[in-house]
Amino acid sequence: MGETTEESCAREVREETGVRVRVGGVRGVYSDPKRDPRGHTVSILYDAVAVEGKARGGDDAAEARWFSRRDLRKLDLAFDHGRIVREQLARRPPPVPVSPRRAPPKVRPPRRARRVAARG
Repeated sequence: MGETTEESCAREVREETGVRVRVGGVRGVYSDPKRDPRGHTVSILYDAVAVEGKARGGDDAAEARWFSRRDLRKLDLAFDHGRIVREQLARRPPPVPVSPRRAPPKVRPPRRARRVAARG
């Protein structure tokens, strides 16, 4: 209580994994009353980008680590979490790797926009 769901997401990730994240948009809301036999639970899934820290277990998590898309599909997860992971992976295209030797090209604004920005 006393925090937004976005703040709660960032806090929980930090407490459970040691990783600080920047929280983005909502990816899904899961509210089926039968999804968790322990009681009615609502989960809001956000995009999040790691900005600091190294994954490690903490608070309620014995272990925290990164998984490949392939490994995620093989995990035996509790309740409806496996279905959620598969659903989300199907919605997202795989990330395009960027070679550390070759940075993506810089995108320059049109010449007129550069002049306007320089004037101020």
